[in-house]
Amino acid sequence: MRKDILFLVSIVLGMLSCTERMDIKTDNNMPRLVITGLITTDTAIHKIYVSRTVQYLGNEATKYYLDGVVKLNNTDLKADDSFNAYITTPDFYGIPGETYKLDVWVDFDEDGEPEHYASAVVMPEFIPLDSIYLGSMSVTHPLGPPWMLFVAFQDPVGPNYYGAGLHINQFNYSWTLAQYFINNFNSSVEDGRYIKFPVYYIEDELEFRNSDDKLPLKPGDTLTLALNNMSQGYYDFVKAAKQEIDGGGSPLFAGPPANVPSNISNGALGVFGAYTISRKQICLPETPTFPKKESGINHKDNKFSVLKFNGKLRSFGFV
Repeated sequence: MRKDILFLVSIVLGMLSCTERMDIKTDNNMPRLVITGLITTDTAIHKIYVSRTVQYLGNEATKYYLDGVVKLNNTDLKADDSFNAYITTPDFYGIPGETYKLDVWVDFDEDGEPEHYASAVVMPEFIPLDSIYLGSMSVTHPLGPPWMLFVAFQDPVGPNYYGAGLHINQFNYSWTLAQYFINNFNSSVEDGRYIKFPVYYIEDELEFRNSDDKLPLKPGDTLTLALNNMSQGYYDFVKAAKQEIDGGGSPLFAGPPANVPSNISNGALGVFGAYTISRKQICLPETPTFPKKESGINHKDNKFSVLKFNGKLRSFGFV
């Protein structure tokens, strides 16, 4: 069946940017149950969302199911109206090597009997980020900008699935899927080697894909790079959704999307995944071609609209 590409993108955006939930819409007349949740190594409230798809051209609000039963490793999660989700305690964090089993009971077909949906994921090995550094791309001024932001870390032997998110001061630049970096480094040349790889292109103004907005930078701005070692199921899900975006086209008139995988049982859409987080920071240097100036980040008057999406400043969340 033809599903609008927006539903694929919405799931991933909601998981990558924990500051906002987005509707999941399809052009299919039959509603589908959607279960999304991520376990990370950050100590924080973790959320499991149970909802249903809504029509792309319809006006109905997303329905969240908060009257079901959700268990994480046989522990009941609390339904929280403020998040429209089932939540863990604030001191929860994922442990590398641990298996996390998700069980959801909800009466989706409204026959009076709750249906059971399940998934399980193993938290991958923690991969420490050794360093991040800037490599100048300028021919005339070797100190830059523009720069490439590199990551450096030891890749363990065997399959690993990486993502990388970027914050500029408190702004989550990688909140859109197009800006989020993924790579598995599983080729025979890379596997088990010390990895030095460019992940983000940095200049005096950062651009956003499919947008005229720009994010002006200045010397002293802090770049925070988060390296994620992802469970394979979640990596495959993100990769497939990113491929849909890379294919271009209008969401309203897009053709059938690729088969974006779901690892939820009983025919539900969505994903249950896990990833580790290792962070490093670096400050942008002052150079002859990158002098001190007013920045669009943390500006007192907040006059740069690029920092606002739907009137909300994106804050530092899980990445």
